[in-house]
Amino acid sequence: MNSSFHIAAGIGFALVAATVLTPFGLGASISLQLIAIACLGALLPDVDHYKTKQFKFVAAVVFATIAILCWQLTANALLSLTVGATAVIVLLALKPRHRGITHSWPAAIVFAVIVYAATLDKGLALAGLAAYASHLVLDLT
Repeated sequence: MNSSFHIAAGIGFALVAATVLTPFGLGASISLQLIAIACLGALLPDVDHYKTKQFKFVAAVVFATIAILCWQLTANALLSLTVGATAVIVLLALKPRHRGITHSWPAAIVFAVIVYAATLDKGLALAGLAAYASHLVLDLT
């Protein structure tokens, strides 16, 4: 399954959840926030595979963050780049196996809890859960 298909399905699942749950007070307004959460939920399970755009993005953010923090502490460019690269190597060594924990229902629930904690919106959290679940369901086919 490719990223575009996961995004389309995640948005679809999230929109259905947002709409179906509205009569019960658990829906969400259709918004950019909903679409962004749906895209993130639909793609996040593949962060465990080093060839995906998601993993490469996380690795780049880890490298940049660690290198910048090290530069601020030491003002040594070579050391900062070395520490940043080492952080990425550690990330590669510690990443879970593909279709491991990130491809699980507990991970989907954790994602929904994080969305709720960040937005305090049950509807967005449930839409995010639906988007994450879409990835899990599609990977079964």
